[in-house]
Amino acid sequence: MHLDGDHASSDTTPNFSFITPNLCNDGHDSPCVDGQPGGLASANAFLQQWVPKIEASPAFQDNGLLIVTTDESEVNESPDNYAACCNE
Repeated sequence: MHLDGDHASSDTTPNFSFITPNLCNDGHDSPCVDGQPGGLASANAFLQQWVPKIEASPAFQDNGLLIVTTDESEVNESPDNYAACCNE
């Protein structure tokens, strides 16, 4: 990943970046193909690694915005009744 170098200065950081983790680190696969736990544990580890780096970057500190979205949910009983990952 070139994110470390790209975020080294505001001049090398694009105005918009879309970062998507692999199927293990996005909370989808559990366990992961490489034996990692996957699920929320791997998604949390990914965020703990990258969010502080992004927030510490000069570009982020110069009017940056970070949005984290997820898409994992299950359908319960009817198509209109969705459950979030954490019973929310």
